[in-house]
Formats: sequence, structure tokens, C-alpha cells
Amino acid sequence: MIRSLLAVVLLLLPALAAARPGLFYTVTDPAGEPAAWVYATLPSSDPRIRRLPSPVERALDRADGLVVGVRPDAAARREVADASQLPPGEDLRDPLGLSLFARAHRALEGSGLSREELARLQPWAVALALATPTGLDPAGPVLPLIQRARRTGLPIHGLESASEHIAALAGLSLPDKVGLIAHLTEFRPRLGRWQARQEAAWLEQDPGAVARRFVELVEGADEEVSAAFRQAVIVQRGQRMAARLERRLAEGQRPLVALHALHVPRILERLEAAGYRVSRAD
Repeated sequence: MIRSLLAVVLLLLPALAAARPGLFYTVTDPAGEPAAWVYATLPSSDPRIRRLPSPVERALDRADGLVVGVRPDAAARREVADASQLPPGEDLRDPLGLSLFARAHRALEGSGLSREELARLQPWAVALALATPTGLDPAGPVLPLIQRARRTGLPIHGLESASEHIAALAGLSLPDKVGLIAHLTEFRPRLGRWQARQEAAWLEQDPGAVARRFVELVEGADEEVSAAFRQAVIVQRGQRMAARLERRLAEGQRPLVALHALHVPRILERLEAAGYRVSRAD
């Protein structure tokens, strides 16, 4: 089973091996008309990465909508917060065991979570917390775009719902989630260096390298855990978002699309396969 899953993941991840350079692209239809603009973002606190480039601002002025991964609105935040809690009477110490629970709590020192607060969290939420550098806002890079779109009355759409986004980790089997927590607990001290490598790749305008750096998050984990993570977080999410974007363009929408650089190479490949032309816009 694990070998077949690994084979599928490797076949569906060509974008991790190589990708076109650049962070901002124009997508034109077969008639040569602009169909969309795609901006590869990266969650970061670095002002060089959070700064909105002028070509992206100009494209937003020409677009008829803004498309992001998940709309970071109040409803989505409430849904994530509610879903992150275990049902009444359940305790994270039961599936993790006391030793791993204690190590996870130490690894999250600085997050402000007490032991009892941690004990009430779903395993997927703990894995996500362990994989997120302290103080990092995952929605940070798209917030300036969202604010600008709201000021001008431009519609904002998500390619995923909050529940679908959650399901990428929540849908893993319990043993895989426990294995992922165990791995990320050990990886946590290296998380800052992992983030810095992604940022360096983004600043070099290499989304393929960003994707390769991202996958380092699960290098050294159990093979089955690593394969399940890649399949759920990278392959399945990327396929779903690419298909939905393609449908939007087929309906005649002309959006600016801002997505994590991890997913951009595969989405551009799919659009080219559908007959669109992709060129750098930066």
C-alpha cells in the first residue's frame, strides 16, 4: 500500500523537480486575450515578501475579481477555531500518550498554549501549530490584496472552503496524525531555518525551489506519514484548486489569483494543458 501511494505522489509532483522562474504571470486565452494573472505568495514576516509589487497592483485594477486559496474572513476563522477543538470528554493525551504530549507542549513553548488548552485540541490542529513558525500569519501575504479589493468593491473568491482546507490534515488517519506530530515535535527547533530557506527561494523568484523547500518539512518522517501528508496537502489540494480555477476562466471570469507558491507551478501546468498561454508578468 505504501509503495503504491508513494508512486502516485511522485508521479503527481513533477512541479517539485523543476518549474519556470518568476512569481507573477499573465495567463492569456487562445485568442491572445488576458484571462487571468497569477501571483505566487509565501507566508512570511519579511517586509520584502509582504510588500505588494506594482505590477500586481496594476493587474488587480484590471481584474474582475480576486481569487485566493481560502477567504480569510471572520466566518472562516470561526469555523477553523470551532473545528480545532476535540469533542467534550476527549483528551489529546489519550491518542498521543503522556510522553509525546509533554514533548509537543515543550515544542510549542512560546505559543501561549497551556497544557489543558493543548489537551483539548484536535491532532490536526496541533500538527498545524507545530508546523507554523511562532508569530507567522499565514494570510499575511494576501491581506494587502484583500484590503485593496474591498476598497474598490472587487469580489473576492476562495478556491477552497475553510472545511476543505482543514480536511487536508484532519482527513489523515489517526496513526498518521500522531506520527506527524511526533515528527514535527522533533523538527520544530529547525523550523526557523526551514522557513528561511523557503523565503530565500521566493526572493530568488523560484517557486519550484519553494515547493522543494516546503517538502523538507516532512523529510525524515515515517514513509507512510510523509506520503500521506504530501498526497493530502500538496497533490489533492493542488488538483482541486487548479480544476476550480480552470472552471472560473472557462466561465469568462478574469481574476487576479494569489496562491501559495507551493501550488502555482502545478496550476500553471494545468492551465497550459487546457490551451492557455502563460508568460511572466514581472
